[in-house]
Amino acid sequence: MPLPPMDIYETADMLVFDIDLPGVDIADMSLKVYDEIVVIEGIRSALSIDNCRFLCMERTHETFRRMIKLPVRVNAQSAKAVYKDGVMTLSFPKIKDRVFQIRIEEG
Repeated sequence: MPLPPMDIYETADMLVFDIDLPGVDIADMSLKVYDEIVVIEGIRSALSIDNCRFLCMERTHETFRRMIKLPVRVNAQSAKAVYKDGVMTLSFPKIKDRVFQIRIEEG
């Protein structure tokens, strides 16, 4: 399976990944975040039908791994993933940048 296609977009509060993973069982997927990298891994299992002869077999048993650098600061611990109709939606709350004023002392 080539790298799964995806859309990445942001709202005022969230960073969202929509990842196409048709035919992949949820038990065969893994989502991880290492520092600023999202890692999507999985395997598409081959179709197994007893007592048949395939005339065409293009969907094969393959593994995939995709690594994406997070484009904005997010709270990875509060991420949410939902798999529905072959699409994994991965949402991260964005971290608001904070600016702190530092007092300068004469010294």
